[in-house]
Amino acid sequence: MGIKFLAGAACAAIVLGSGSVGASSATYYFALVPATSTGTDSGVAFTAGQKVKVKASGYATIFDAEPLPTCPSSNYCWSSPAGFGSTDSQDTDPSCAPYSLIGYIAGSTTYHCLGKGGGFTADATGDLILLMNDETCCYSDNGGDYAVLVEPPK
Repeated sequence: MGIKFLAGAACAAIVLGSGSVGASSATYYFALVPATSTGTDSGVAFTAGQKVKVKASGYATIFDAEPLPTCPSSNYCWSSPAGFGSTDSQDTDPSCAPYSLIGYIAGSTTYHCLGKGGGFTADATGDLILLMNDETCCYSDNGGDYAVLVEPPK
């Protein structure tokens, strides 16, 4: 059995096995989500009602003009896709942890908290869009990436 990677602009399929490689044989799709992005298209299309599941890792740097309570000795902090701190009404999704991985289906206006591993039922038909939950004004001062594995649509 071999491992094959299919790479696209924002997504790659990880395929186990041999023979021809097609989207239906993908074990996971991979998306790299820059912390500066206000939305990264995973390249994985879902139909309303299908289950969306992801696993994420990586670290992002966050800058604040004043030291954050969770890293008082510096204006820079590190965050994993789980995020940290209390919810913030100015974040893209105020109901999710700041700096956590969130996502939505293109064509929908509903964000979903994903963190290091989460999921939801697709509420629209379209590609899964992924981003870090930050204040809408402030994506450009972040750094790093979240590496996300997306399960194939089911």
